[in-house]
Amino acid sequence: MKKIPSDVTGKTEQEARKQLQSEGFQMRVMNVDGKEYAGIANYRLDRVNVRMDKGVVTEVRGIG
Repeated sequence: MKKIPSDVTGKTEQEARKQLQSEGFQMRVMNVDGKEYAGIANYRLDRVNVRMDKGVVTEVRGIG
């Protein structure tokens, strides 16, 4: 069972990806500056979904 990923809120996309990858997670950006992006419906325990505004992670939406 994987651990819960660190909170990457406030980090740039590059910083967040690097931190999550070092913990064994992938990062998927689901929303950028209010524009929602579709994701495929497969659920993955090693993927963290985030929202970004102005180049910074503003919300960690969960695992999936």
